Amino acid sequence: MSRSARRRRYSHTHRDSIDYYFDCWRTGSRLAKGLRLKKLSRRGTCARYRLVGYPKILNLVTSDHGLSVFVVWESRKRKTLWDFIVSLDAGYRRVSDGLVCTCCDRDEEKVVYPDLAALYTEHLFDPFLEWFRNRLVLSTHLCLGVIQGATWARPVDLGKDTVSSDETVIRLLAE
Repeated sequence: MSRSARRRRYSHTHRDSIDYYFDCWRTGSRLAKGLRLKKLSRRGTCARYRLVGYPKILNLVTSDHGLSVFVVWESRKRKTLWDFIVSLDAGYRRVSDGLVCTCCDRDEEKVVYPDLAALYTEHLFDPFLEWFRNRLVLSTHLCLGVIQGATWARPVDLGKDTVSSDETVIRLLAE
């Protein structure tokens, strides 16, 4: 494959990627103001971001099929994916008058979207922003737990939420 063919293929792939639409949404949306992210890496159609002002163990990633926030925890000098806190999925299929989400349950209830930006905004970006504003921003700490190999991570407000003695509590401080 020639260089120009690879460049065209990559450009097309990037324009269809959730990462591309996420960057457009967060820079162009008035609603996304206050959401501070730093892009750490990008490979193909996937990108990893850091939530600025939050511990570096929190990661946001856009992939081929969604947007997720997860915790990477270092134990015994090894970094491991601890757990996903938010995992939102969207897929699409072209229909005669636009696009439908393939993750929605029933065909008769599927909304037809005019373009990928509208589909991703409704299924990924707006739900993520709602979680960010209504859960993460209002939380004071992050709790990590493990029982018999099953892990979890959850943002909590220590003034309102109960924390188990088995959980590791990490303060969510602005850096």
